[in-house]
Amino acid sequence: MKRSKIFFGVSILISFAMIIAVLYFEQNIRAAGSLEITTTAIDEGQVNQPYFYKMQTNGDVTSQDDGADSWQFVTPTNAEMLTNYGLSIDFHDGYITGTSIKSVLNLPVTISCEIDSGGEFSPDQKTYYLTIAGILRFDSGPHNPTDSTVMKGQSRVPAIQLQVQAIGEDIEISRLKFYGLGTGSDSNDIKEVNVFLDLDNNGAVSPGEVPLIPAVTYSTEEGFLNSVVTMSFGSNILRIDSSVNNGIRNILITYDFYPTVEANRTFRIAFEKPTDIDYTTLTTSKTYSGALGGGNPYTSNNQMTVEWKPNSADYPPYKGGIITISGDTPSVPTLFMANGGISSESIYVRAGDETMTLPFFCWADTSHTIRLEKVIITDSGSGDAASHLEYAKIYLDIDKSGTLNSGDPEIVTGSIVGDQITFSGINRNVTTPSGLFTDAGTLYFLIAYKFKTTVPILTPPLTFQAYLPSATCVTAKEISFNTTVEVKPDTPSLYGNLLAVNQGVDTSSSGGTTSGPYPIKAQWFDVDTNHVPSQGDTILLTFDTNLSQAVATADNFLLPVLGDALGAGATFGQAAASNGMKITLGVQPIIQVNGTYVNGTHTYGSPSGINVKDTLAVGIVSIYGLTAGPAVNTVDVESAPVSYSSSSSGSSGSDTGTSSSSSVIGDKACLISRTFNENIFFTYLRIFRDFALENNFCRKLIQLYYAL
Repeated sequence: MKRSKIFFGVSILISFAMIIAVLYFEQNIRAAGSLEITTTAIDEGQVNQPYFYKMQTNGDVTSQDDGADSWQFVTPTNAEMLTNYGLSIDFHDGYITGTSIKSVLNLPVTISCEIDSGGEFSPDQKTYYLTIAGILRFDSGPHNPTDSTVMKGQSRVPAIQLQVQAIGEDIEISRLKFYGLGTGSDSNDIKEVNVFLDLDNNGAVSPGEVPLIPAVTYSTEEGFLNSVVTMSFGSNILRIDSSVNNGIRNILITYDFYPTVEANRTFRIAFEKPTDIDYTTLTTSKTYSGALGGGNPYTSNNQMTVEWKPNSADYPPYKGGIITISGDTPSVPTLFMANGGISSESIYVRAGDETMTLPFFCWADTSHTIRLEKVIITDSGSGDAASHLEYAKIYLDIDKSGTLNSGDPEIVTGSIVGDQITFSGINRNVTTPSGLFTDAGTLYFLIAYKFKTTVPILTPPLTFQAYLPSATCVTAKEISFNTTVEVKPDTPSLYGNLLAVNQGVDTSSSGGTTSGPYPIKAQWFDVDTNHVPSQGDTILLTFDTNLSQAVATADNFLLPVLGDALGAGATFGQAAASNGMKITLGVQPIIQVNGTYVNGTHTYGSPSGINVKDTLAVGIVSIYGLTAGPAVNTVDVESAPVSYSSSSSGSSGSDTGTSSSSSVIGDKACLISRTFNENIFFTYLRIFRDFALENNFCRKLIQLYYAL
């Protein structure tokens, strides 16, 4: 009996111990699976920017990534608060998304989550703090200065107007950086640069408007290519109140010029990229380009930004107008000359054509009338001027269009000896009281070549390019005293278009079916270099004579091969070549350039041809006023010869639709594109020449050289 009691007691103790052990282990197992929100307790975003944030738990309770089945706000007002800021939550996955519409600092939002697993685990909750910073919107001003002419020594000259807008909260700008463009020396010719708040928004300094900070000056950076001026603002100087005038302020930058600045120099200011501005949000204390804290890696809101208008990938710079210093009276009568603008690509012409090669214009100093008497040019192409030119003439460009039109009167025919052409007896008076090329008295001229029908057609074709070697090739006199004047071309040599004779005289039965211009050649240019005609590629349609107008639609052209199309949205316009029309292919064009089109062929997939339709293309007009008509034989669409120039797609500045391979320094493009090998040497000489002219440091060296 005693033994039974002892055994019973021991059994009870063992059972009790086992119960305690089971409870202990069960308690520890449940503790190991407790639910906890592990997301950071703070995150930051920015107004007008996409917002994304993912709440997350420890992930140990279930196999789900976030460890929770249900997210919810502790109080309904939290949901309303997020909605007020443009945000919402996915209650199943714990995502907070949206585009923030206003700023806030440390907004408390309490969120809970729980597991749908029979109530074994209690829910967890955490207060989430949200900060949304404001943003600065940047744009050009509504009254940004246009091109202007000012006097030497003039002050408070408007250079650029910019508009800034504080969105979401007050913003303080601490730095602005600008770049100087133009032919003048920003560091030597501009005495000071000032910044104003344009209170009356008129694009000029008005009474009561004073500089925000002391004047600053330009310095030279980046290998002497760029002049830079940086404006730094202290605390509470350029503060933008978001609650006044919708947060918009207009900023005006002005120039004060030295009285010693040379006449005809040009100046322009540019604000180039978003990184040239610094700003701070005043409520949320965030700095532009600085990091947005919290949340990583659960958030995509990592860095402050600026709203740059127009918003594009390449951030086009904002520029003010071109400021030109007015002319003055030189010590001797002076005739100024400049190039009238030429194509940066070769212009293909036909034997027997007359084509403009060199446009130029002349203006005089402020107090003299200059008579232009004689000009001597040289042809630098591979062809022989004396053998291959029927004549060379100078015309007066009445409409200043840079193209030869029926209304442009002939002045004189040149005398050709070898590759030198002399135009004597021009005898045109130039009077420009302002001393500027923009004066109404400026005279515009065109030099044109008429090619012989016997010019041989070679590969590569013979080329012709007129140029004025130096000022000594020009004879001019002051009419009152009959004294010789100083001639100043704007560059050491004036170059004309590079003409390539790549087609002989039309030998078809009658050429065109009407008396008007008709197509004689069609060349496809592979702009995107994908080796097939596609959207954005161009077709240069050459006519038998020069055009004064080239306006058309797809309905004006005949594509005889079944299925052929120029593509939806194809565009048509005047080509750089005076006898050409440029067709830019639209969406999904169908053109076959392999092989040669046989007249009368219509079979699908055959080589493509093109012609003007029988119904007259009234928008295509020759310089003689005649409307285009069809050619007797439809012309083949052939692949254009590959150019040696390093073009890039995207520009409309040439017949090909490719960019002109220009080197852009400041606001000006230096012509460096030439098509054929024999011109490469001269190309590099021109690159160096144009670089020297555009570069302030090199200009000073050149001035020193001529002063010696």
